[in-house]
Order: sequence, then C-alpha cells, then structure tokens
Amino acid sequence: MPKLSRANPWLIVALLFSQSPTKAQQSAGVQGQPYFPPAGSVWTLKVKSSGSLKVENETPTFRSLGEQTWNGRKTLAFAGPGLTHHVDPTTPGIIVRVRGNTPVETFDPAPGWEWPVVVGRSWVSAYRILFESNQNFDVRMSHKVEAYEDVTVPAGTFKVFRISADDGGPYKSVTWWSPEIGISVKSTTENTFKHFRGPGWRESQLISFELKK
Repeated sequence: MPKLSRANPWLIVALLFSQSPTKAQQSAGVQGQPYFPPAGSVWTLKVKSSGSLKVENETPTFRSLGEQTWNGRKTLAFAGPGLTHHVDPTTPGIIVRVRGNTPVETFDPAPGWEWPVVVGRSWVSAYRILFESNQNFDVRMSHKVEAYEDVTVPAGTFKVFRISADDGGPYKSVTWWSPEIGISVKSTTENTFKHFRGPGWRESQLISFELKK
C-alpha cells in the first residue's frame, strides 16, 4: 500500500477578504462546538476551480438529510450533486461518500476536527482513504485555528473561525467555518504539481442558505 501524505478530502460542508482579528477577539476565548445543520436545511455555494480540483457544477446545492446509518453505523448525512456524504456525529468528520449505494471514497478514521475549536488550537489528523478503484492512501494533515473574525461572502457577513490545513507539501487549504450555522461559508484549496491528483485550485463561497428549526 503506498504511503502518501498528500491528500485531503474536499470538505464540502466546507466552504472575500477577511479582516485581521482584534486582540479582544483573540483573548475572548470564544469556543466553537460541533453543530450540524438540521434535516431539511439547504445551502448553495459559488465555486471557482481549475485543474485537478475542477468541478462540473459551479453552484452546487446541498441538503441536510439528518440522522442516517451507513453499514450499521449512525451518521449525519447531506446530499450534493451526485453524492451523499456521511459524517461522524461527534466530530463531524467525513466517513464515506457514496454514489447510490456504492462507496466512492471511504475514510478511516473519519478526519474530523478536535473540539472545542478555539483560536490557537492545533492538531494532526492521520487517516487512510480508500477509493472506489481500491487504491489506498495514508494521509497526515496538520490543522491550526488561526483566528476568530468576520468574513463577508455573497450570503452575508459571518463570525467565523479561520482554520488552515496542510500536509507539509503539495496540499494546503483554509476554511472559514461559522459555528452559528454549522457551515463553512468560505474555503480555499490548492494542490501543487506534486500532488497525486495533479495541480489544481478551488475557492468556495456561500451564496444562500436556509436552516430548518
């Protein structure tokens, strides 16, 4: 099995110019707790992408399916263009992406965040990706909560945690995650030529959302 620290799933839930956090914001100790949009919630992203990260649908819409099961395991799930995504309710990290009933990508263990999310916290996630082609890859990703700040996207202005991730080489990403709505309102991802998928770039911004009570 090839060892590779060059991959990371596109955090779909994941997803303009942000101002620097004030000292008061950083010292306030604001904590983000796990939150997942309730069943029936809908959100749409605006996506710009190129190369290996190019997507066909540049304004994908996602719908929360709420509690589900996968292989007897309780999950939270959401549906997007062509795929259903099952996540661990406690992290919430991606467990598997399926097309119909066929796994496209499986993650072991689910590469979630460490909680509570607070500015200055960092951690390393190590996991294995199994693709439908039966290829396996080992991943080791470093994460850091860099700031709690305001960010403006087409859907509005949100208080967010800015969280970076990289594998020390050909992959890096930044996620702006809103603890209020449980959605990444903006994200950027970049692969270099050394990435096993090839070079590519993607930026996602939230353009609309509706949370069910």
